[in-house]
Amino acid sequence: MKFYELQVEGYHTPLSPDEIADLYRAGRLRNNDPCREIGSTRWKTIDELFPLLKHDSGRWPALPVKTVAFSVLERRDDPVPAASTTALKAGWICFGLGLSISWFFPPGNLFFSVALITAVVAMCTHQVNRGLALLVSSFLAIGLCALLFFGLVLGTAAITGAAAVQKFDAELKRSQARQRQSLALLNSAVQQLPQPSFPLTASTPGYVQSNASNSPAPSQFFAQQRTALAQAQEAQTRSAAIRRLEQQRDESKAKEARIAQLQKSIDSYDDMVRQIRSRGGDESIFVKARDQLLTQKWELQR
Repeated sequence: MKFYELQVEGYHTPLSPDEIADLYRAGRLRNNDPCREIGSTRWKTIDELFPLLKHDSGRWPALPVKTVAFSVLERRDDPVPAASTTALKAGWICFGLGLSISWFFPPGNLFFSVALITAVVAMCTHQVNRGLALLVSSFLAIGLCALLFFGLVLGTAAITGAAAVQKFDAELKRSQARQRQSLALLNSAVQQLPQPSFPLTASTPGYVQSNASNSPAPSQFFAQQRTALAQAQEAQTRSAAIRRLEQQRDESKAKEARIAQLQKSIDSYDDMVRQIRSRGGDESIFVKARDQLLTQKWELQR
């Protein structure tokens, strides 16, 4: 007696023609279910191997297809593909498309949705193992693409933040260089101020006593000395006041420039925090840096 193998979920042992006929009469098998003879490599259908079952399954015994002659139009050289096979092919195609574009383009997850639907369809059409493999693979691919997307977003944000910090440091260094240059110019201007001249006395080196008729009276001489000393003190006081005013002016300008630079950096960090927060990323690093800049700004504004 010949035995046959079924490609139907739940039947894994060879069955005899009588057993196949009983299952067909009970409604457990259909005409297009794949079936083949043990030892054969070609799959056929129940209708091809047992054509009399569909006419009168209660009276006629199940006969193999070799005892019945088919016409040329009724012969089939290839097995009839199951509907689940087409669903699986479509699912794996959508799986590949989603995996290739979802990691940088989130709407590509729609392909994974189609793959999940086709996996469920395949599981409902007696392809449980293959459908389950597609289902699990789709879920894993969705998680992997999500991780890659968030890594790409965080990497871009980190590069942008590093560039902003470098720009801020460069601006700070240029401001410090301008301050040093202004101080150097101020010092050179102070050194070029005229120095007060004091009259020579007998104790001064190089003093030569002139004719008595040309020398001033003692009271006039001391008055000239007091006047010269007062002028010198006044010139020094004026120079010190000018230096203090210019220093205060430079410090005020430097503070205003520093506050403006800090505000620009704070605005830049705020933009990055909003972008990362809208994408569901971790913005704690940039929030901490922004808070430090805010603290520096408040200290300068006191």
